[in-house]
Amino acid sequence: MVKSTAAGFGLCRGIEETALLMATDAHYEFGRNWQRFLAHKFNEDRLRAARRAMLDFLGREDLRGATFLDIGCGSGLHSYAAFLSGAERIVSFDYDADSVAATRSLWQRAGEPSSWQITQGSVLDEAFVKTLGTFDLVYSWGVLHHTGDQWTALANATPCLKPGGIFFLALYDRDAYAKPSPEFWLDVKR
Repeated sequence: MVKSTAAGFGLCRGIEETALLMATDAHYEFGRNWQRFLAHKFNEDRLRAARRAMLDFLGREDLRGATFLDIGCGSGLHSYAAFLSGAERIVSFDYDADSVAATRSLWQRAGEPSSWQITQGSVLDEAFVKTLGTFDLVYSWGVLHHTGDQWTALANATPCLKPGGIFFLALYDRDAYAKPSPEFWLDVKR
């Protein structure tokens, strides 16, 4: 089952600029922003809200017995929410080393559970993605369109989903940016 939403968030960079950044192996360093978020804005209320929003969207009370893949884990907030919701196995990965470090800080806060694995890798690297296995929930919120090759990212991520699983996905589109404006979201991300 695919659950998706067209989020009303603007892209920080245009699609063409994102493709150019990825082609030159440069990328927007979201991880530094996530580390600042964790240092200055993260709190138990935000964690509870993220957990509740995720579970409400999935129509579940918890994730007991479920496996969870977080593609482009960013701050690690949703991986941590999955852990607190009882996911039996969590794998979090991101292309950005600072995002991986941010996620590791939440993993440490959770007591360094052996059921939660964090690694650095790219969803565009088919060989890497194949090593991850399959999951009941494949989660990627606002990530795949930033790769510069959204369709390859989707093609690589899809086999990670177990039969009957849920692909929890958000992709931003040009029609969604009108409100709030891209400038608003650029300011938030800074």
